[in-house]
Amino acid sequence: MTDEDDEVDANDECDEGEESDDDGGGPAAAIVHSLAVEWAALEGLTPAAVNDRLYRPVRDDDPGVVALAEAMGRDGGVLEPIVVTLDRVVLSGHRRRAAARLAGFDPVPVRVYPIWSADPAFVRLLRTFNQQRVKTFDEQIREAVIDADPHTTALEVEAYEAERDATYRRRVAAADIAPIAVTAARRRNDISAAKRPMLDAVIRVVQENREYWPLSNRQVHYRLLNDPPLKHARKPGSRYRNDLASYKDLCDVLTRARLAGVVPFDAISDTTRPSTQWRSWGHAQAFVREATAKLLSGYARDPLQSQPAYVEVLVEKLTAETPVERAAAPYLVPYCVGRGYPSLDARYQLAERFRASGKRRFVLLVLSDFDPEGENIAETLCASLRDEFDVPDITPFKVALTEDQVGRFGLVPSMEVKRSSSRAKGFVGKHGSQVYELEALPPARLQQLVTDAIESVLDLGAYRRERAEEARELQELVARRRVLLDAVGGLGGGA
Repeated sequence: MTDEDDEVDANDECDEGEESDDDGGGPAAAIVHSLAVEWAALEGLTPAAVNDRLYRPVRDDDPGVVALAEAMGRDGGVLEPIVVTLDRVVLSGHRRRAAARLAGFDPVPVRVYPIWSADPAFVRLLRTFNQQRVKTFDEQIREAVIDADPHTTALEVEAYEAERDATYRRRVAAADIAPIAVTAARRRNDISAAKRPMLDAVIRVVQENREYWPLSNRQVHYRLLNDPPLKHARKPGSRYRNDLASYKDLCDVLTRARLAGVVPFDAISDTTRPSTQWRSWGHAQAFVREATAKLLSGYARDPLQSQPAYVEVLVEKLTAETPVERAAAPYLVPYCVGRGYPSLDARYQLAERFRASGKRRFVLLVLSDFDPEGENIAETLCASLRDEFDVPDITPFKVALTEDQVGRFGLVPSMEVKRSSSRAKGFVGKHGSQVYELEALPPARLQQLVTDAIESVLDLGAYRRERAEEARELQELVARRRVLLDAVGGLGGGA
């Protein structure tokens, strides 16, 4: 396959399972290719509503659309013009339209087919333009409805869907599972003008920390303390404080702001409630295309194999994971989240990772709150690894949060020491009664602290030599990939 073939096929949609760039066959295709190419703004092109009824809805986060947008970026634009009606409704090119928007190509090339979207023949023509695409069984059934009657309209497609939905509901109702009655959701009040100063401050903090999205509510809380807003515009004494009442107020504002659309849902996360989605593909061709595109990709040489010690980062809290991950990733230094004191299994796995490294010395970089428990986590963990898991040579370092950092960065305390803690007396006697959380550090500063700590314990010369060898190996893999793709004749199209 030539480089030119790669470019053309990379901007092709027919293997991705949404629609084909081969605009059907027969008279329609002949007409399309005889039409002049024009340029049109994306906002003037309307997706066909019936397209989402017949086929899977086109989403910007669909892997196929994302891949198509990347191909457009490589190819320099939309290679195959989008086909639209006289009133600028898309007939062929829904995915091209979405991908062009993602890739930033606007205007785009179009061909105007001589038909109006209200024409009874519109649905049949739309189906004709999708003959070459790979379809699910469900989509094939809906197409069969159109094929059975050439005069099928969009309303008749919806009627078919409604009947199918009714059949499904009857089947579910007959199932031996208990239904749950859903009542009306409690309507939250709109954000009032009195809350505007606080909302503006929240939006500013969220945008300033965009690089570290998603943020936790607690991270936003500590950033607000740097320049506390009024919680109520007409109450001078309502300045945001480091207390539970202010934090609850913040949680409420963040909830309403996301529902109102002024703070993106992607900006805030709740890591305490994980979900699971299973990896699958719409059809085999999509899998082949993806697997071929990733052939011999993703290689990373172990840059730490020449190091004199095994290094790992332990962070106490899940809410501080993002800056730790970003600091550790360039060096491929492993890290783990303790969620307080690491459990027995977590300690066992930590010891097993050390043994698998083949090193004799273990260096542990610890990030924990500056409180009685946070000061004790590393000591307790290392004693357990030494005495219970036979890790004789382990050296822990407190990267954050330390008493020196509290003063140097002017951090705000979170609360008083919990007197119920068995370690409270010793901590108070040495450090005082104020305690500080990791989230009090801005994410960028926390990331830099971890980066500095990693570089201070690594042999950077050995690290750079491993990276240099990796660069040489990657060039070799590129050559081998070309050979393999040529051997299979470009299987999957456009690697």
